[in-house]
Amino acid sequence: MKRNKKIQEIADYSLAEYHDEKTKNELKTIIQSNKAAKEYKLGKRKKLLVSSLVSAAVIAIIATLITVMPLIKPAQESKQYLSSNQILTDVELSSLNADLSYFVFDVNSQTSILKVTDTFYNETLYYIISIPTGIGGMEINIITNRDYKFLFDYQYDKKIDIGEFQLNYCEDIKQDDNISSLTTVYGEIKTDKENIYFEYTDIVLGNESNFVDLIHQIIKRK
Repeated sequence: MKRNKKIQEIADYSLAEYHDEKTKNELKTIIQSNKAAKEYKLGKRKKLLVSSLVSAAVIAIIATLITVMPLIKPAQESKQYLSSNQILTDVELSSLNADLSYFVFDVNSQTSILKVTDTFYNETLYYIISIPTGIGGMEINIITNRDYKFLFDYQYDKKIDIGEFQLNYCEDIKQDDNISSLTTVYGEIKTDKENIYFEYTDIVLGNESNFVDLIHQIIKRK
């Protein structure tokens, strides 16, 4: 500012001394050129400053991403339990009951008990109990693996209590003649540790199912 002011004073003085138009124009050109040069340098400095700030901001963002990304865990893929990886093995009743959290089963030694294992994940998926009853029988699937999805979908309209848990079930009784009836029952118990699914069929006298009596005989609360 002081330098420009000094030049302006000199110019004013010179203009007063020299009255020819050519000299006046030359002096004005010098002053204007000096002012434009200073404005150009100032603009260039501002651009450099803005560019530096943007670069610093970009570097800060990249550094943050590098720090945070390892902390972000990828979504865990759900397990795929393929039937081709499943094997069935015979097990003792004591082994089944030891693997259950809330219930114990009481069946005779002739009852078939199978354990289904996934060989890929090396995990027990569920147990199968097959109980013969007269002409029909009961199959019980006990799911102990919480990741395994067992397809069993029925609408229930009846229930009984087993300890503090409920067994919900539905039954269909078709009377073939005046003497016997075909009984089909589906039921389930769901808990936070194990889910149990029942499928029962039998031919009984009259139209009364003995499903509930059989349940009370074979399963109890631990």
